[in-house]
Amino acid sequence: MPKTEETTAEKPAAAPPTPKPIPMSPGYELSGTTALSITRAKLARVIMLAGPVGSGKTTLLSSIYELFGKGLIRGYSFAGSETLPVMELRCHLSRIASERAEADTERTKLDEALKLLHLHLADGNGKKTHLLMSDPSGEAFRIARDSTDECRKLTILRRADVVVFCLDGSGLSKRRTRPGIVADARALLRSMLDAGMLDGSSHAQVLFTKSDQLVNPEGETEAELTAEIERDFRANFESRLRRLEFRRTSVKPLASAAGIEELLASWVERDELAPLQIAPPLRESSRMYDCFPRSPAHGG
Repeated sequence: MPKTEETTAEKPAAAPPTPKPIPMSPGYELSGTTALSITRAKLARVIMLAGPVGSGKTTLLSSIYELFGKGLIRGYSFAGSETLPVMELRCHLSRIASERAEADTERTKLDEALKLLHLHLADGNGKKTHLLMSDPSGEAFRIARDSTDECRKLTILRRADVVVFCLDGSGLSKRRTRPGIVADARALLRSMLDAGMLDGSSHAQVLFTKSDQLVNPEGETEAELTAEIERDFRANFESRLRRLEFRRTSVKPLASAAGIEELLASWVERDELAPLQIAPPLRESSRMYDCFPRSPAHGG
């Protein structure tokens, strides 16, 4: 009987392992609740930009994002964003693809809900910091300026590491509009302090945006235009805040932007805390607690 070759049934090929899904952010602005995972677990800085419509808040944030696309800023590199699609959308009107004759920036709409933009930065040593930035509508600040009760609704102010008051340099260069711009910023800062949303632990910045336009036809220099404002704010508010700073930025055109690197560094870099000083013991006692002065709250 002839031999027949033994045939073996081919085993079906093993199915490749199912790849694990990669969690992706939907890319919308973060709310106070959705930002908690960042603020609780990671090194994060919360920045609030305050100012009326047209003061340059949204343009400033969009320009910072655009500059990271060109390289490092003050030694910091872009390490990601939970709100990337929103950042791209905000920059769209300034790009050729928008087919606009002039570059523009999408304005922030009035909305009671807190919205935060997110940037993840890394320095040269690999240390990472999360920036959470909010630029509410100018209308929201107009309401907060006129009412301390409404101001208290801006609860993010209590969490903000830096509150930035944006003053439009273009308007400041004109005598007709300068008094109103300064008065509005002064009233807004006073409302925040009177409402208890800012206090002696707060860091505030007065930011002269569009500083390239701080040129007065009557011959006043940029320093002369801003010096009086700085003296006024220092006299009225410096003693009520932990820190009050004055800075200038210019972001258009982006190729010649100025002041951005220094501003970003002031947001990211934290203050060094002074070492705790403990007074020497005042008396001999068998209990160490009795050796040191007591605080007034405890009857000492």
